[in-house]
Amino acid sequence: MESLLAYKWCLNLEPSVKVDSQALQLEQLAAGIRRSIVLDEEVFEETFLRCMICRDRYEESVKVPKILPCHHSFCLPCLMQLYHSECAQRNSLTHSRAVGVGGTITFQCPSCRNSFMTSESHVVQLPTDHRVVQLLDFVRHTNTYTVNFCSKHHLQPLNFFCEPCIKPVCRDCTVLDHKDRHGHYVMDVNEALKKYRPVIESAVSNMENEATSLKSKSETLEDLVRCKDTNNDTIKKEIKDVFVVLRNALENREQDLIEIANQNVSREKQRIIQIMDKMEERQMVIKEECSKLREALSDSNIEEMFNLHENLKAKAKNPIHVREIDDGLQTNLSFHSNIDFLLEQIDNYGKIEAQVTINNISKMSKSHT
Repeated sequence: MESLLAYKWCLNLEPSVKVDSQALQLEQLAAGIRRSIVLDEEVFEETFLRCMICRDRYEESVKVPKILPCHHSFCLPCLMQLYHSECAQRNSLTHSRAVGVGGTITFQCPSCRNSFMTSESHVVQLPTDHRVVQLLDFVRHTNTYTVNFCSKHHLQPLNFFCEPCIKPVCRDCTVLDHKDRHGHYVMDVNEALKKYRPVIESAVSNMENEATSLKSKSETLEDLVRCKDTNNDTIKKEIKDVFVVLRNALENREQDLIEIANQNVSREKQRIIQIMDKMEERQMVIKEECSKLREALSDSNIEEMFNLHENLKAKAKNPIHVREIDDGLQTNLSFHSNIDFLLEQIDNYGKIEAQVTINNISKMSKSHT
């Protein structure tokens, strides 16, 4: 299917626009007749409404179309640029200022290469191409619309519609490819538009309603996403709070166990120190008795000797008992952590549960409808 631009010929030229007799005839013709001109918009604009040098569209203020003696038209800025470039080139070739500012040079048409003598002031004073101006005015004062043409039959508009095929067709298609006897039912495209417009409008309405519903649901889901983030923040805070309590409990238990260990060790050390004190006291007594016994022995005091000896024998019957030495027994502390059981409990501690709240979602959906 080919699409071409159609200009609805309905000119309304302003009185202040100066046009020639041909343009006035065109205005008079357009005043009494409404007709359509079908053409390719892109080709039309590229051919008639754009400068062949810069490819910009002509304008009546800046990009003024100027016509050369060879009848080729270009915009004034491009012609001035070409003029100054030619002047600069000639000056560089002669190594002197042979051409002054605004001087006369030989100028070549960029299109046909015809030459003519001109100066800067003459370039500015070149006649405006009123044909282009009229075309610009024509396009500005006309309404445009797109005409679809058959891709099989050249320049045949798609003025009919085949219902079984659900496609627009041209006049030649109705005769050649979409015959009634072959099960094709063809109607005028405007009749088809009138017939199917309510169906299409109903479909559009349904789709718009669905789009509105989808938008509402999307907004609800966006709210749910934000709720999920809030819920996640709440859960993380609860988890952190619980584990703060657990860490505090572990630290407190750690301090309790350390204190118990310190107390037990201190008690054992105190017991051993007490034994050591008794042993030291016993050593001093024994040394003193031995010293007295030697003195009695040296004095040959037999009575003193036997008295001291009896005392030593009496004390020897009650020796100081040291179980760590005499019995080979020793008290050592140990810590039973039960770490495996505790780690298993920690691994399984806590649980994240998903709770479905359909009613809340429904309420949120209703609030957006």
